Amino acid sequence: MSRIVREPGGPGFLVEVAILLGSLLVSSAPAATPKASGGGGDSEGPIAQEDRFSHPPQWSKEPVPPAPPRTAELLALGDRIYGWNCFPCHGAEGKGDGPVALRQGLHPRDLTRGLFLLKTSAPGEMPFDEDLYRTIACGIVPGGMPRIDALEARDRWALVAHVKSLAVHTRSDGTREAHFETKPPRTPWNAPPVPKPPELDPARGKDLFLQRVQCAVCHGKGGKGDGPAAAELRDAWERPAPVPDLTRGELGLKSGSDLEDIFRVLTLGMAGTPMPSFAALPEKDRWDLAAYVRSLFEPISPGERIFLGAGCTACHTVGRGKLVGPDLAGVRSRHDRAWLKDWLADPPAMLTRDPATRKQFQDYTVQMPNPNLSAREIESVIEYLGTLPALPGGK
Repeated sequence: MSRIVREPGGPGFLVEVAILLGSLLVSSAPAATPKASGGGGDSEGPIAQEDRFSHPPQWSKEPVPPAPPRTAELLALGDRIYGWNCFPCHGAEGKGDGPVALRQGLHPRDLTRGLFLLKTSAPGEMPFDEDLYRTIACGIVPGGMPRIDALEARDRWALVAHVKSLAVHTRSDGTREAHFETKPPRTPWNAPPVPKPPELDPARGKDLFLQRVQCAVCHGKGGKGDGPAAAELRDAWERPAPVPDLTRGELGLKSGSDLEDIFRVLTLGMAGTPMPSFAALPEKDRWDLAAYVRSLFEPISPGERIFLGAGCTACHTVGRGKLVGPDLAGVRSRHDRAWLKDWLADPPAMLTRDPATRKQFQDYTVQMPNPNLSAREIESVIEYLGTLPALPGGK
């Protein structure tokens, strides 16, 4: 669960306090939209059920209002909001070692390294303030970072200032490097004009993807993130680096799913990940590759849209082993519809009243929070879970 706190003596802003990462994920629905009851009721708010998952925020399209002056008051505000919202995962110094992250075995970005995933500056440069604002505003739901709608624009700008203050590396000799001073953003992204459809060649992009550039070595022949090298990929911290499933489109691509978004990522790369910059490729190659990646997008069922949009992949895998929660491959062979319906309606309540369920989850250190799904959404998720492949051996 999460609670809304009004800062005593502050400017009246609202912040959400993260009790568990999962509670943060389900809090990403618009604050003005009444959530369904934990019992799976069908009460409809201003936004129809499932619509809250139909149009996830797009990083590249997030509007950025003008920044307020950088004052002592703004810096103090950022420090307070960070403490309420970001500290549980990112830690007091931004090293990704917050208590919630450590308990769940997750690895939020270490902000002190100065390796920011989503940005429009040149490789090797720090992100622009507007880039950080977009990330704070949208969150990175597939990675476990929620969108917190209760934060106002001033609150987000205050967090931008605080995050920049944390991007400082302390060397072994005790000297410190402030990344935004030594590697400031200087080169804004100026996208070339998007080619007209007749000028794009997805078939040529496919050849680049499979053969000449060999994207499939990591992304897989079908773009599902299952290439032969995928399992061995590591990030800048030498941790496993899962490859995104390109077929999931806007729900799988953190930086945006439009043609120009894919072109931008191909050009700039993604800092801290194995995704390099392909700026050395001719511009036409990058556009054709982007067109081919777009052609890989597949329809997403309502249940999978809820599953992805609610951030379930931050805690669960499908066929890749236990994470924070169990591997969901073949889950319908392990649990019938009635059990899943009760579980998704209110996991904490079911753990309280059902000894058999408690025994099943005794090896997991984090309790799954109430996802606050309506009865219709629960049925959609169960239908999706029924499509997942079984684990090897039929388990």
